[in-house]
Amino acid sequence: MDDAGFRPVNTQYAGAVSRGKSQKLKPIAQSLCVLAKSASQEVQRLSVAALKTNLQKSIPVSFCLARTPVRPNDGSLFIRDAAISSFESLFHFKCSSIRDSLAFMDLGRVLAQYDAEVRARPKAQPGFEVDQMDGVIRLTGHFNFISWWDLAPGAAREAVVRQAAYFRSRGEELIWRVYEHDKPAGLGDCLAAEGFEPEAPGTLMIFDLANQLTAPIGPEIEIRRVATMEDLQGFMAASDAAFGREESWRRCAYSDRLSDPDLALYVALVSGKVVASARLEMAASNFGLLFGGGVSPAYRRKGLYRALVAERAQEATRRGCGYLSADARETSRPILQNLGFICAASETTWVLGAS
Repeated sequence: MDDAGFRPVNTQYAGAVSRGKSQKLKPIAQSLCVLAKSASQEVQRLSVAALKTNLQKSIPVSFCLARTPVRPNDGSLFIRDAAISSFESLFHFKCSSIRDSLAFMDLGRVLAQYDAEVRARPKAQPGFEVDQMDGVIRLTGHFNFISWWDLAPGAAREAVVRQAAYFRSRGEELIWRVYEHDKPAGLGDCLAAEGFEPEAPGTLMIFDLANQLTAPIGPEIEIRRVATMEDLQGFMAASDAAFGREESWRRCAYSDRLSDPDLALYVALVSGKVVASARLEMAASNFGLLFGGGVSPAYRRKGLYRALVAERAQEATRRGCGYLSADARETSRPILQNLGFICAASETTWVLGAS
């Protein structure tokens, strides 16, 4: 992280600076400039120069504003809000959800809290075990997942080799998700060298539940919590249709947990037909974890995904969670941003196939 508190992320968003428009922002904050609006993109781009340098980093608007240091008494809050207002006036684009969700969020603190509570101390759900090997914490069971690690820079390669050998000997798949702030550096190279394959990049998104999250739906749409085996069958069918693959392990994993307070499964119905599904895990004390939100292709762009997020936000709030988190694909990231989620960190999920 540089002197101004910005971290370079997702550099694929870099673009040419619109010099004419950037001149209008100079009275508000030196080094702030706006990228040209792209008609083919849902997300507006913003280029921010670090307040103490002229180094420009072109990143999505919510990344930029979320990473602006905000301390109520030093003027930075005014600068950030002025930047949002200028963006709105220049491009006639409302940033109300971004403005609301950014209020006094210390993103660095929240990200450290997420790492400590969700990743470093995972709770073993039914069907899973949590163990530690050579500084690596992993969940094993219905699927195998590396949750956390504490590795010296020179120990990463050996740790990756040992984990890969262990799961290869069992003939099982292993998932290892690496966030942009994770250490040691070069861990991704070690995973690639050992035969792990990267999935498409994703983004860790966080929403502060102190803010309101709503998503109005039409009268033909119903959001229902899964409570019976029949509901679970509809949940699985909708998920299979949304993601184009079957995951039969979920029947075993969820069938005995329908009354588990740490799990909430939801389906969305259109005119009585189950067409979307989503999951909420609440094992961590301060975070409601969003998983598996998917909509059947024929029913997309009807607000079902947003409605499922809002329903889970209500349940997480009721349970006393402070934040929602989601590892979002590029297809869902813009939707979550529009709902007020903040992009906390980019991530790459590495998968070692079952031998």
